[in-house]
Amino acid sequence: MKPVVCFPSLLEASNSSTGSEFDGARLTALLRDPAAAAKGLETFVSVARTLPSAQVYDVVERSVKISMECAEIFKLLDGERKPESEMLLVFQALEAILLRTASDRSHLWE
Repeated sequence: MKPVVCFPSLLEASNSSTGSEFDGARLTALLRDPAAAAKGLETFVSVARTLPSAQVYDVVERSVKISMECAEIFKLLDGERKPESEMLLVFQALEAILLRTASDRSHLWE
């Protein structure tokens, strides 16, 4: 069983039911909702900064397994001009993914 990460204030903002863990599937769902995308990225970046850790669910690894192309994150760059704070979150999320996948993560594609 994988450990659960708990950032109560961020989870409450991004998840209507408390006690759920933030995982790759939850991130994908949040990114598809324009009103929730920023909170989803904020939570993702906060969790990713604690990795690697045996006590924290590896949301980055799971996100890459769900969407290897990170299409949901890149889609946030399309369209109208976004506030600088949202753009910063997008690039911080991409940075977290790159840093976590920089080491040998070949098992992600098996």
